[in-house]
Amino acid sequence: MQSKKKPLSRKTADINYRLDLVWSAIRKLKNFDSRSLQTASGQPKDVVNRYINLLVKAGILEKSTSPRFFAPVYKLMKDNGIQRPLVNRDGTIASPSSAQRMWIAIKILKVFNYKDVAFSACVTFETAKAYLKGLKNAGYLSVSIPKQQYALVTYRFIPTKDTGFHAPQIIKGNVYDHNTKRYILLKSEVKNG
Repeated sequence: MQSKKKPLSRKTADINYRLDLVWSAIRKLKNFDSRSLQTASGQPKDVVNRYINLLVKAGILEKSTSPRFFAPVYKLMKDNGIQRPLVNRDGTIASPSSAQRMWIAIKILKVFNYKDVAFSACVTFETAKAYLKGLKNAGYLSVSIPKQQYALVTYRFIPTKDTGFHAPQIIKGNVYDHNTKRYILLKSEVKNG
């Protein structure tokens, strides 16, 4: 049985955006110190240094000290591409979230019901139903009402809504698209209905 997770907050969405900017700057610079990474990413020292430390623990960055320089210099050792590595506090690489797994399944399946998504993404039926309802209400999915009384509702992914790699997140009943950096505010009657 999976535990209930708290909904993603705007603060979490903001830090994810900040870390994406830091990762993008790391990929461009390849070799850098903390200050040059702060400048290149436009992010504050605490955000940059915390992420650097996690990436060093994970072996993605290598820290070197030189007698010529006062500050440590970091080198990118493992470039995993545009998708920022998700690293736990202990330095282990985190597995994709349930929303990310469902988003990938939806884009592959294209036409599906909640059971298809639940099985493909290894999530509960309730989790899949809630995520699909949010995406439908935000306009990412179209719905085909079944002709038989007990048949499952079929969803169809709308190709023009493929905004990128990151899964849209359900935040307090609204949808945040990390790829476009925008919130889709759902009307209260849609949220409840």
